[in-house]
Amino acid sequence: MRRSELPSELLLAPARTAEALAAGVSPGRLRCADIAHPFHGVVVAGEAPRELLERCHAYAARLAPGQFFSHRTALRLFGAPLPTRSRGEPLDVGVLDPRTPPRARGVRGHRLSEVDLRLMDGLPVLAPSDAWCYAASSLGRRDAVAVGDFLVSRRRSSPRIAPWCTPADLASAAARHAGKRGAQTVGWALPRVRVGVDSRPETHLRLLLVAARLPGPVIGLEIADAEGTMHPDLAYPRERIAFEYEGDVHRTDRATWMRDLTRRERMEAAGWRVIRVTAADVFAHPDALVARVRRILASR
Repeated sequence: MRRSELPSELLLAPARTAEALAAGVSPGRLRCADIAHPFHGVVVAGEAPRELLERCHAYAARLAPGQFFSHRTALRLFGAPLPTRSRGEPLDVGVLDPRTPPRARGVRGHRLSEVDLRLMDGLPVLAPSDAWCYAASSLGRRDAVAVGDFLVSRRRSSPRIAPWCTPADLASAAARHAGKRGAQTVGWALPRVRVGVDSRPETHLRLLLVAARLPGPVIGLEIADAEGTMHPDLAYPRERIAFEYEGDVHRTDRATWMRDLTRRERMEAAGWRVIRVTAADVFAHPDALVARVRRILASR
């Protein structure tokens, strides 16, 4: 039997099941394979959305007045570097106290107070500083710092992207969050947040060195030569040691690899010792990395 055509509004955007029925789509038609049900009471033409932003837009069809995306979901929408992938993770949806938080498949409901909201691609989202505080209870201490670093740092892309918030915004949110779940993590992370950090591994590397009682490295240092200026990820200026983190893109993208190779050669020609650091160094073999840095520091 030929399937009936779907209304244009259902083809263009997710809708409530009740809205689809009111538009003339039969219950049997809604059970066909070309209709997905990503959340209770929501229908989508085609496959169920997988990417976070698409999932949020699908859930927005049933988002009640006063509800908003919060916690880890809000941080992911802002692009924060969380330690795990978002696919399959429940959406965090908040409400203001004393309303009842939503309870549905694929959703974590939260009751919050004293929140500031933003619009992200048309979606109501908890402000970055508040999202950081509320999500802290699900993050390790170093990852809480990494997320804070991301939120207050300008990205070095072209054109440069302004930070989501300031250190003062984080401090103000932390004060409002005092006594709530995750407050201890926030209290530990806040004084360690720094402006100018480019990546989560860079944060972990900095905290690793400090925890090992090595000197705190400088962030965003400029190294000048005849060709211009360079910015190592971290540096010890007095010893002329530069740290360069090499992520997977350095292995898979030849242009990135060549650009970083040239930059490293320029730093070395200027008298700097460059320490190349990988994910395995920071996350799998930190003791070996710390020992290597100690030896190099002693030799300089």
